[in-house]
Amino acid sequence: MYLDSCIAVQTSYPCLLVFIGCDIIGHYVYCWLHAECSMKQAFKYSLKVWLTSVIISPALIMTGDKLLHPNDDIGFNGFFGFIGYAIIYGLVLTIPCSVILFLFVGSLVNRKITEFYKRLMISILASILTILPFYILFHRDDNFLDWDLIVWVFSYLALIIAAVWLYRLEPKPIIAAAAPLCE
Repeated sequence: MYLDSCIAVQTSYPCLLVFIGCDIIGHYVYCWLHAECSMKQAFKYSLKVWLTSVIISPALIMTGDKLLHPNDDIGFNGFFGFIGYAIIYGLVLTIPCSVILFLFVGSLVNRKITEFYKRLMISILASILTILPFYILFHRDDNFLDWDLIVWVFSYLALIIAAVWLYRLEPKPIIAAAAPLCE
């Protein structure tokens, strides 16, 4: 019905893009509601990976910063103030990346490839999705690779890759009641 109204109005390109976008989103919503838990598992997995990176990385950043600058004393309030600030901004700024990660994991769950290759592909995408925002936000023409930024990127990157390999991608199979050993 929506596509027919787009064609009738002669504004096919924007309406067609909206229709295709809604169709893709509708597919994922349908799979979420009616699938045999594969999309729910993909959502849980990608949420765990994303939240692990966003929540634990600020503590890793502070540890790396303390190793690079041992004479700086930020104190207890500064330490936890930074962690709270970094978690809130990390959650907000990485929402688009988490959606892309979820869609990618959702498309991989039912594929007939080994779990190792699935995790490898997720690790590659997660690495790109981790490095790209830092490059976009903090790119400096002259000096992109300063040590503080390397600590930030490495902290998030190490944790997201570790989380990809740590959490279970596919649900545990349900084992039916075993038959008696002796009949």
